[in-house]
Amino acid sequence: MGWHKMRILLLGLFFIMKQLLYLSLLSPCFSWAFCFDEAGRFYNVDPQLLKSIATVES
Repeated sequence: MGWHKMRILLLGLFFIMKQLLYLSLLSPCFSWAFCFDEAGRFYNVDPQLLKSIATVES
């Protein structure tokens, strides 16, 4: 792979990472939903149940 192709690939990756960072900073609901989904998969619990518990306990 030439340097030019590698540079384009890295710039594209940087752009995507920057957009994801902006989304996570500007949309707390999005980042929280992701946390509940990850925790639900890890602990084998319905993510909606975790969200409901967090809402009641807050």
